[in-house]
Amino acid sequence: MVLEILEVRIKYLTFMKKELLILLYIFTITLYGCKTNAELELPYAERKLVISSFICPQDSLIQVAVSLSDPLYNNPNLSTTFKAIPDAKVTINDGINSYSLACNSKLERYVTDSFKLKIKSGNIYNLTVNTSDGKIAKASTTIPFLNNSLTFLITKNNAVKDGYYVRGKWSDNNQNNIDNYIFDVVYVSLSYFSGTNGTVNFNDTIRKRSTNFILVNDNDGQQFDETLDFTIHDVKKDSVYADLITLSNEYVNYHIKLQKAIGALSTPFFLFVQMYTNIDVGLGVFAGLNRF
Repeated sequence: MVLEILEVRIKYLTFMKKELLILLYIFTITLYGCKTNAELELPYAERKLVISSFICPQDSLIQVAVSLSDPLYNNPNLSTTFKAIPDAKVTINDGINSYSLACNSKLERYVTDSFKLKIKSGNIYNLTVNTSDGKIAKASTTIPFLNNSLTFLITKNNAVKDGYYVRGKWSDNNQNNIDNYIFDVVYVSLSYFSGTNGTVNFNDTIRKRSTNFILVNDNDGQQFDETLDFTIHDVKKDSVYADLITLSNEYVNYHIKLQKAIGALSTPFFLFVQMYTNIDVGLGVFAGLNRF
């Protein structure tokens, strides 16, 4: 009796297996029959003005980079290379006068000397870019007030080779109500280059910033005490120092999004980051800063 039951079960399982195979085959054929080639018309993306400019009272040259965006789709000439627009009309208004910036083909920027256009703390500056084909973009930024209360001390970090600490203290001047700071290390590097004939060598100094910095946001006039660690092979009192930069809100918003975008690219599972822009009818950033 037991053998008969087993035999019946085996026959039943065999039958079910055949039925499942038949159903799987029919399902596969059905799916294959539903396969069609879809032709999707991707939306047209108009090229927009891309503008980048950071203005500062301490800079000797005011610069504005102007280019066009490259749409990802329907674009046979897609390129990641920066291509400046050479024939735009670029002006900056300080609330009283407008200043035209000329295109510098070597720098690929629109520039003017700071003797002509003085960047002053607390002033609002308006940027306008017009192109010959009718594109127009605008932006504005407020220059934050200078904070010169920074004191700092650099000490050796014995736990790290070529490692050092810089401790900075400063007080918020509370002139902007909301102040944003970058506390950073700047050092002069003696670099070695080859001369024009390939045999004559000369030295040049380059002002570099550390890759490690502290971004601080404040709105209550508080006292700051921050410590930053950095690594450098040769530390001299006259070549390494701390720097305190006061930032406009536009700069901070851009910087925060930029760091998120860079961090996202470091992993294969990154999420899309919508980049900050304060350019009206365009892309990019126009921001102010003030360096101690």
